[in-house]
Amino acid sequence: MLMSAMTKDDRFEETINELSRKESVTMCEVLDKVEARGRKEGVISVLISLVKDGILSISEAAKRADMSEESFKEYLKS
Repeated sequence: MLMSAMTKDDRFEETINELSRKESVTMCEVLDKVEARGRKEGVISVLISLVKDGILSISEAAKRADMSEESFKEYLKS
């Protein structure tokens, strides 16, 4: 909560809450989770560009993003 209050950003606290199923959560675990989320968003962003440029099909991009075509189409809308 201190990080959220200091930064006026709730993402750190939200990530801790996601991991709170365990007895204790370390700062490293939280940062690993945040890093992984950022990498996935980066991959999806590149795949969206490739689809929009006509280089990849939606089905191939969804497969590479390890998600359904419907889920990937939602990213294309935003």
